[in-house]
Amino acid sequence: MRQIRIRRPLCIISVVFSFFIYLFTTMTHGVKDNEYITDNRKVTAIGTIYNKSHKGGEEILFIKDVEVKYTVNGDISYRRGDKLKVILSNDFADNYKIGQSIVLYGAYHNFKIPKNEGEFNSRKYYRIRGIEATIKSATIVKKSGKYNRLFNSLYIIKENTKSVYETYMDPLDAGTLEALVLGDKDLLDKEEKELYQDAGIAHILSLSGLHIATVGLCIYSFFRKCGFGIRLSSAISATIMILYGIITGLSTATIRALIMFILGVVAKSIGRTYDLLSAVSLSAILILLENPLYIYDSGFLMSVMAVIGIAVLYPLLCQLIGESLIKKSKRIFGSLCVSISATLATLPVSMCSFYKVALYGPLVNIIAVPLVGIILAIGLLAGVVGNFTNIVNRCINESNIIGDSGIAIDCLHNTVHILLKITELIFMIYREIAGFSTKFKGNMIITGKPSVVNIVVYIILLGICIVFWNNAVWLKENIRKIVTTFIIVLSLVCIMIRDKNDLEIVTLSVGQGACNIVYGKDMPTVMIDGGSMDKKDVFKYTIEPFLLCKGISRIDQIYITHPDADHVSGVLEMLENGTDITIDHVFMSIEDEKIKNLVDINQGEYHTIHRGDIIEMDNLKILCVNPVKCEKTNWEMADGNEESLVLYVTDKKTGYSAMFTGDISSDTERKILSSDLTDTIRSIDYMTIAHHGSRFSSSEEFLKYTSPGICTISCGENNSYGHPHKETLERISMLAPKTRLFRTDKAGQISLSIDDNRVTISEFN
Repeated sequence: MRQIRIRRPLCIISVVFSFFIYLFTTMTHGVKDNEYITDNRKVTAIGTIYNKSHKGGEEILFIKDVEVKYTVNGDISYRRGDKLKVILSNDFADNYKIGQSIVLYGAYHNFKIPKNEGEFNSRKYYRIRGIEATIKSATIVKKSGKYNRLFNSLYIIKENTKSVYETYMDPLDAGTLEALVLGDKDLLDKEEKELYQDAGIAHILSLSGLHIATVGLCIYSFFRKCGFGIRLSSAISATIMILYGIITGLSTATIRALIMFILGVVAKSIGRTYDLLSAVSLSAILILLENPLYIYDSGFLMSVMAVIGIAVLYPLLCQLIGESLIKKSKRIFGSLCVSISATLATLPVSMCSFYKVALYGPLVNIIAVPLVGIILAIGLLAGVVGNFTNIVNRCINESNIIGDSGIAIDCLHNTVHILLKITELIFMIYREIAGFSTKFKGNMIITGKPSVVNIVVYIILLGICIVFWNNAVWLKENIRKIVTTFIIVLSLVCIMIRDKNDLEIVTLSVGQGACNIVYGKDMPTVMIDGGSMDKKDVFKYTIEPFLLCKGISRIDQIYITHPDADHVSGVLEMLENGTDITIDHVFMSIEDEKIKNLVDINQGEYHTIHRGDIIEMDNLKILCVNPVKCEKTNWEMADGNEESLVLYVTDKKTGYSAMFTGDISSDTERKILSSDLTDTIRSIDYMTIAHHGSRFSSSEEFLKYTSPGICTISCGENNSYGHPHKETLERISMLAPKTRLFRTDKAGQISLSIDDNRVTISEFN
């Protein structure tokens, strides 16, 4: 009987283990997002400091092994947890040491959960890492004298190295170098990070296998050249890399890379071969054993999938291109194959996390990736020399030594300065190539979030592609290449397919503000308002993520009902700061010079629209119900709320109607009912309640006449205006059971979809 030998059993074990981990955690509700303690409750907490940070002017401690004491209705309750983030009040994190036990008093705050599709889930992000909440305005009541000398010393080395960078470098470059070399993103500029993301090279800012392998192999080679044996060199380099990993914060990508590096040097020292796939499989198993919730972490998935892609897809791409061509091109095509293979493998994770892909990213990486090794080497060397310089300088000052010491110190200072100037030059190159690539038309492809089916089909097709190439050796090579390339292209087409309903109407939860989006199959994408009074950067963090998540790359029409901040702040942000989403037309009832100029800059068209005007595009018809065209030429002369656009929108295919009412009051409602458009607006299917549910809007007469099937109120939680008002809610309740009411402060995003004349409405929360 023929024996069947399974190659790389660790890979199979890892896949099966990961599947069961995912199954088990999903069945047990995955990452729990419940609130253990209500917001703003005063608590006393005990814990041990394991990390510190200075970010955005805040002094932060991270504590573990916590016990929280709080009072509920006069009764004392206790909760044991894993970790907490502590924001100090009138204190400095540097007054405390790693490993020190502390007792603190402050206000308990849960991390925010998203209220709309596409928004970042900070509670899930921190819960995966074991951090359950934030204690704000914390006062340290007591601290122990004992601390972890090793970990605290490593933290001091890190802070001293940061100080060296910040002393000799421009703040922008110092923040980037700290992220790249030390894994510390506290000073990383947001715009710089976004530029790297748009260029497809953001991965170089996160410590990963590329960084660990580069540093580790340099250290190993150094000790080997110094005459140390293989085993001793392996042991020393592994120890140094573990300490370096601790300094950088031990992210999942760093832990994965450290495990793989240690496996590599162990294999060298015992004379065994090193298998990339087996190593990454073992590292994944060990990480998931320590914390199964990392199965939901995009950083972990990106790190593992990138290595798998390089191990599995890189050889295939090299053969498709031709190994002789790779040799002739001085390995340029080889570098391109590495970048493409990692991109293909991580594509589902990228799409689910960022909803877009930088098309020219693999090309930019050909230049960016090789320079990482130079930055790491110079950055670490500059850090060592800078720290040594500071120590020598301190010793000289304390000993009052005079003579030639000043010349030596100046020489060391100049060395650090020159080294860090080289890194600044490389960062300038990065900015130039990143900026150049992002300006190219078609660089950024908005993919939207793929469904589970999309991802499964994509993975299966890539698997078929690999199996076919390795087993269809009986075919002619050219035919095999054509079929393999076709399967890869087909897999990309399958993961890009997005199914749309006939009509989608979405009222986003933007706090105290308004934003409605209408889109669907065979119709334009229309945005009606986009602003908030209490959400900062509402476009960047709420509106844009939703659009990207849905794969919307073009807004055909934006209607700004009136220019109050709660209706326009996000639109202004979009026009002023730019976006990957194309804007075609912007409509208002009165000309606004500022917005008009911004629209022109963004190569869109600005229009004014008034009662009776009709705009039709594909299956969508929009009728302007308010205001009447008048002599008022600017908003200073107009009554802003009463000049709000009121739009009656009809889907010509399904006949479904919706009305968006801005901030009009009952006076304007009466004028609308007395106009010649009254017959048109009778019996509306979907209506936004005017002025966020103000008591002075949505009169009984107007509600009864329009008789909406679904009403939505857009307002912020516990807003200072008292919206929606009790009287308005009572008037709407009179229309029940025909009318159903939804509120963004309670439900989050409200989504209505129509497909094959089947109407579905859902709440996000």
